[in-house]
Amino acid sequence: SESQRLSDKQFLEAISGVIRDLAASGNVVIIGRGANLILKDTPHAVHVALAASQEKCVETIAQRERFSRAEAEKYFIEAERARQAFFRKFFKVQADNQALYHVCLNMDRVKADTAAEIVVHAARDLEA
Repeated sequence: SESQRLSDKQFLEAISGVIRDLAASGNVVIIGRGANLILKDTPHAVHVALAASQEKCVETIAQRERFSRAEAEKYFIEAERARQAFFRKFFKVQADNQALYHVCLNMDRVKADTAAEIVVHAARDLEA
């Protein structure tokens, strides 16, 4: 409906404004919400995709949220479905398209500290 399209447009404008304001404040990490697309033309913004197997994701969610394995698996499936739908609806792209990111890291194979170092190095390269 027309009102739904308008509210979707307003939602995207609002979230884009918040993300741009945060980015302008400098030295921030913005996770999700299509920030990589909203800030695609922003100098010095590093777009990072973190990927992992469903098993690794479920394990991480269970530990972080203190969920049972079943709860973590349900949460993962619902969150992933919502993430994919969000990118399709608002940006007309596949969320996992590697071309949308500067760096893609497989967290099944890279430790968190190493991933952080890679991202910092990439950010420094963009500053130069």
